[in-house]
Amino acid sequence: MKKTIIILLILLMLLSILSITGCGQRKLIDTAAAIEKQQLAIEYLSEDNFEQAILTFYAVLDIDSKMVEAYKGLAGAYIMQGEPEKAQEILLQGLAEVTAPSELNLALAGVLLDAVKLHRLSKY
Repeated sequence: MKKTIIILLILLMLLSILSITGCGQRKLIDTAAAIEKQQLAIEYLSEDNFEQAILTFYAVLDIDSKMVEAYKGLAGAYIMQGEPEKAQEILLQGLAEVTAPSELNLALAGVLLDAVKLHRLSKY
């Protein structure tokens, strides 16, 4: 009886270890896919293909909603497309998602500062 219990406990521990390891591998695969898509989105930006870049950055965020660089890239794409309001919106969404929002705070501050400058220039 004791042997059976010990064997069951060992099997449970092995299954736990395997499931934890499996989850870790899945996270690595997801992260690699997100990074690959992000690089593709940046390539689209460099080609001035803003619509495709935006769609691809959203695909990155579907994989990993905490990827700071994807929020910044998406905001940049909106700015280059002449939509600073959408850039602000996406940065605010990012601030709610990420655990270390300092980079997004800086990006949002830059967008807001640019909006103020544009507003002042439009008065002249």
